[in-house]
Amino acid sequence: MSITSVEELSTVFIDSFLEVISTCTGIRFDVKSSEYDTGFSDITSAINLNGSKNGMLFISAEENTAKSLCSYMTGVSKSDVTDEDCFDAMSEFANMTAGNAKLRLGNSDYTFTLSSPFVINGKEMTLTTKKKVRVVSTTFASDDLEIKIKLMY
Repeated sequence: MSITSVEELSTVFIDSFLEVISTCTGIRFDVKSSEYDTGFSDITSAINLNGSKNGMLFISAEENTAKSLCSYMTGVSKSDVTDEDCFDAMSEFANMTAGNAKLRLGNSDYTFTLSSPFVINGKEMTLTTKKKVRVVSTTFASDDLEIKIKLMY
């Protein structure tokens, strides 16, 4: 696979994310916006991509969306979903998305190993990078649910 830009690379992660979210929850998300923003939502999962070209994947959602997705994923009533359940589900979305993308990238120049996924709780976070670091951000929506992914390479 020949990839020449982080935008092309992000397509692999977007396709992986959409496959994972659809398989796990049965919900189909569509692109709402591809405009870059530095902000995050209530719950953000992240995973490091370590390799010849290091990167990081972020998946971010408001609490309502995270609870809905967790409920669809686990079959637990949304009212019974705990914060810890949301954190686990969001971490798993990051882990599966990165793993799926890793498989899709195969023998490209973008091979990597994955760190353990982790969650950052709270909106008071912005992403600031060095000048040569590229970040691609995409927001997805399905009815009243909205979720963002950011790929930093």
